[in-house]
Order: sequence, then C-alpha cells, then structure tokens
Amino acid sequence: MLSGIAPSLSRGGSVPQRGSESMRQFTLKQLRYFVVAGELSSVTQAARKLHVSQPSISAAIQQIEEVTGLQLFVRHHAQGLSLTPSGKQLMHRARQLLRDAEGLEKYALSLGEEIGGELRLVAFPTFAPVFLPQLLRRYSDRHPSVSLYCDEMNQVDIVRGLGQGDYELAFTYDLQVPEEIDFTPLYRFPPYAVVAANHPLSGRDSIGLAELVAYPMVLLDWPLSREYFLSIFTHHGLSPLSPTAPSPWTCCAV
Repeated sequence: MLSGIAPSLSRGGSVPQRGSESMRQFTLKQLRYFVVAGELSSVTQAARKLHVSQPSISAAIQQIEEVTGLQLFVRHHAQGLSLTPSGKQLMHRARQLLRDAEGLEKYALSLGEEIGGELRLVAFPTFAPVFLPQLLRRYSDRHPSVSLYCDEMNQVDIVRGLGQGDYELAFTYDLQVPEEIDFTPLYRFPPYAVVAANHPLSGRDSIGLAELVAYPMVLLDWPLSREYFLSIFTHHGLSPLSPTAPSPWTCCAV
C-alpha cells in the first residue's frame, strides 16, 4: 500500500492552523488499521488480519482520535468495539481516501512501465536460428526502446558469461546449469536420429537406441554437447561406434 500523510482534522472538521500543537498527523497505514478494526469490530481480529500486533492497531486508533479530537469507538469489555456516529462518518471518508491512494499508487507504477536501455542475450548456436528471430522480433515490437544485443556460444561459455554478468539472459539447453542460475524450460526437444534417405533405418517412425549403435555417428563437437548425446546411450548400457566429431559448422552443413 502506498504510504503517505492524511490531512489533520480538529473538532468540527476544521483544519488546524499551522504551528498549533494539533498539527500532528496520521498516516495512511494508521487509517488502514482504523478501517479494518471498524469493519471487524475488534482490535484482536484486525491485528490478525493485518499480521501486526494488537498494540499497533490500538496505537493507530489512539493517534487518529488525538489528531481529530473525536471518539471513534465505544469500547465494550470483552465484547470488542463499536463505531460511534463520528467514527462511522470518518471510516466512510477513510475508505475513500485509501481507495484514492491505491489508485494513485497504481498510476505512479504505470508511469514507469516503459522499459528502455540495453538487453544483452546469448544463445546456443543450434537454438538461435530456429527460435530467436521470432522471439526477438516480438520483444522489439513490445519494447521498442530496448536495444538488443545477441551472441552465440557453447554451453560452457554461456554459463561463464552469465556468471560474470556479461549477459542478462540466455537461451540454451539444461546442460549442467549451476543452481545459482535460474533456469525456466521453454521447450522440450526429444532427440532425433538423422539418416540418409538410402540408409537401412530410413523411413522408420521410430528407432531404438540399440539399433543405432551398429552405425557410425556424427556428433556436434562442442563442450557438453558431445557428452550429452553419448550419455543417452551410456545411460542404457550402450556404447556407440567411435563417433566422428567434425567442426560444428560441418555438422550444420550436413
């Protein structure tokens, strides 16, 4: 809730003159405590609802009564509170003031919603050309004041760049991402085996790992990428033929 100062009131509703002792003021928070206590007719229940101590509620009510010179409640022993006629009128105005304050807070926050500055991104090269163009275009349309900078690199360098603060955001795979880096899955990619049209396994809807180990493989030779694909086999106790690891761009060309 937006904090602030409510105008002081004296008996009869007039505003005290500047410099008088009654110029003590009360806050929006204290008004909130008063309103909730009035709605629940109980200091105890108001404290429980607002997650504050009972003395905080009582002190807020006392402060408002001292500033306004009004008795806001009739205290009933062991039976809670009841609003006086003046208390009811003040609570009505206090509710309006709290609603206005909340509206002012929302308006002030909306003034700062326009995002500007720079956003430095990094992406895994096999991910970048497939998904980044559309994502970056949509982001630029929504936040035209933001300058986007994007690099591509392998997983080890991505994690290092994030840790060093070189980048604010990365698009990559969940490969040995440290716990101190927040990782949110966007897509899930099942592994695919790509074979030539005349390959013995071509035309199949699915291929078992045990069938693949009999054929030589071409893997992306980047840190963690090679280990990841080999782990798919070793996890099931399989060992593929010695895989070929040409340069990354050769793999892309293939």
